[in-house]
Amino acid sequence: MKRDSEVKRYGKVVVFQHWLAIVLVFTSIFTGLLLARDWFIHEFHIYGAEMYVPTPDFASSLHEFAALGIVVLGFIHLAFHAGQKEKPILPRNSINELRAALHSLLYLVFLAKRMERGSGDKYYKTQRIIYAFTVYVLGLAAITGFLFYADILAEQMLIAHVMAGALVILVGIHRAALVIRRHDKVALRSVLATGTMPRWYVRKYHKVWYEKISGEGDTDSGMQNRHKS
Repeated sequence: MKRDSEVKRYGKVVVFQHWLAIVLVFTSIFTGLLLARDWFIHEFHIYGAEMYVPTPDFASSLHEFAALGIVVLGFIHLAFHAGQKEKPILPRNSINELRAALHSLLYLVFLAKRMERGSGDKYYKTQRIIYAFTVYVLGLAAITGFLFYADILAEQMLIAHVMAGALVILVGIHRAALVIRRHDKVALRSVLATGTMPRWYVRKYHKVWYEKISGEGDTDSGMQNRHKS
């Protein structure tokens, strides 16, 4: 595919942030599940359950470092968005976007043919509300985790932290399920590899964004000429 047939969606730094976030979140979830299991079997005296998947001695430290990495990366990411003139990933109409997210649940269980309707911007309405909710649940997990390790209402914060962690897992499952359900290799490639999308794909699935970057009434050839210059 020719270079000038691609439209930039993410920079290389953002693609790297995606990979780093995946590694950090997965590490935090995995170690968190082990630690939560150990707490559960200790509280309810379920002896021997940890023998099937032993918890490494460094699990607690790794969980803390992964969480710290998520917090630092989150601040960097939010600062990057704050510096943007336009913020297309942020929610615009929360009610409509929440409806779109609920509709995506129907799409996941094959009760709807499309993930959502009436959306053609750079990011779908579902993506915008899920992004906001992801920031919220990760922030909630970070705050409750900090309060727990600072021994501030430790017992209550432990339960709250586990609940926040469960929300992070649910959001992750929802996002992964949408990727699997859509079989959208182009979008996945843009997120994790190239950072770009084919022009035909943008024109077909992101019509509003396509009009913004091309200029209303411009031809596709005119876009390519501007892209080359």
